[in-house]
Amino acid sequence: MQGCDENKPSVLKFRVARKWEEIDFTATNKVTNMDLLMIDENGDTMHDIFSKKLIWKFGSLLHEGGLYTLAKFNTTTEKYRFRPSKNDHRLFFKWDTEVGCLLGDTEGIPIHAFSSV
Repeated sequence: MQGCDENKPSVLKFRVARKWEEIDFTATNKVTNMDLLMIDENGDTMHDIFSKKLIWKFGSLLHEGGLYTLAKFNTTTEKYRFRPSKNDHRLFFKWDTEVGCLLGDTEGIPIHAFSSV
């Protein structure tokens, strides 16, 4: 993911490579977050998360293989314990995050990403 210019709003173009629910197996056995692995237009991957409170808004909108734009989001340092991407940051959806659908497969964003450890 390229760096963000603080004076210019960031808009990402990406494909959802994987989507899964994070479940609290240690206590409640209930869904706590929705997680995504996204691939951007440069072929870079990033782990994305939206909380249980936002699943109603984004859960049915985002599909594996789908192409989207994303604006108004936060990033933070990725956890070292669970890292589905080599990226040092992860992205968080907010209540005002904007998601748009890209039509067609003309964006040149790969369907899958692979890296060897």
